[in-house]
Amino acid sequence: KLEKGNDLSNLIKLMDVSAEKLDKILIDLIETVGVRDQSVEGKEIDFQNLIDDILLEYLDFPKFDALRFSIEIDNKFPFYSDKTILSMLLKRIVDNAIKFHNYSIAGAFVNIRIAANESGVNIFVTDNGNGIKEELTERVFEMFYRANSESDGSGLGLYLVKIGVEKLRGTISLKSS
Repeated sequence: KLEKGNDLSNLIKLMDVSAEKLDKILIDLIETVGVRDQSVEGKEIDFQNLIDDILLEYLDFPKFDALRFSIEIDNKFPFYSDKTILSMLLKRIVDNAIKFHNYSIAGAFVNIRIAANESGVNIFVTDNGNGIKEELTERVFEMFYRANSESDGSGLGLYLVKIGVEKLRGTISLKSS
């Protein structure tokens, strides 16, 4: 039996936070199944538009203005892929770069370089954020794995990226220093 109103209020807040976390996990799981089961629809990709749309979603994110973004797109060749899956991949990678950035350092940056060629596209996202310990870099693509114990994420973000990349018959790697 709870006697103090404060205890009840704290309990309700904890239940609310737990419900929000569970909601995020369920949404990510639904998206995982959706990506896995979705058929790939190849359309020409406008990478500049795609990146602009993703970054617009973060304009109100705390400290977003502290990051310097550099975007380099070399599209000498048209690239055809599934826009929905590709957008999800890029959004989740950029999301990680923004959320796990070390905002205490001067010159915080996120660089996005995209180069389409005859055989496909290479996408590089680099930042000077917190980084991931080298021994953990392979595990970040596992379902429910979180390399940062302070993260409130579901551990599905980079797993979803891996599923999407595989769906598009691509490869993904991570280097951290």
